[in-house]
Parts: sequence; structure tokens; C-alpha cells
Amino acid sequence: MSKTGTYAFIRQMLCLPLLPAEHIHPTFNVMSGLNTAPHITPLLEYMSNTWINSTVWPVESWSVYGQTVRTNNDVEGNFFLYFTY
Repeated sequence: MSKTGTYAFIRQMLCLPLLPAEHIHPTFNVMSGLNTAPHITPLLEYMSNTWINSTVWPVESWSVYGQTVRTNNDVEGNFFLYFTY
């Protein structure tokens, strides 16, 4: 993979939480099969062990598909509003 290809591949992997939970495993498997760069293999192993096949963090717990709030920035905003009044 070229530097641009590696960058694009990693960005696509970072988008997995945006998919419905039932699509994450198959998409990860397809994308892992497309990897031809040895320097990406440790990342794929980490993602597989820590996120995709984890018993601590099931896919359903970190998939944000269809959720209205996908960040904790709203909490920070409320904190700011609380102390400015």
C-alpha cells in the first residue's frame, strides 16, 4: 500500500463504529482480507482482539449507528453552561 492507500485504509477502519452492529464483523473481515501491507497487520490484530472479538466491549456497545449523540461534547457544553450562569 502506498502512504495514501494506508491512510485511506485506516480512515475506513475508523469508520466501522458508524455502521450498524450487525455489519461491523463482515465489513472488518472483508477489509482485513484486502490488506496487503505488512505494517497494517499489527493494527488489524489489535482491532480484532480489542474491539471486534472482545468479550469486554461487544460490538453493540460501541456501534453508534442511529444514535443521536455520538460524542461527549454535549456534556462539556452543559458543564460550561452550568458555570457561566
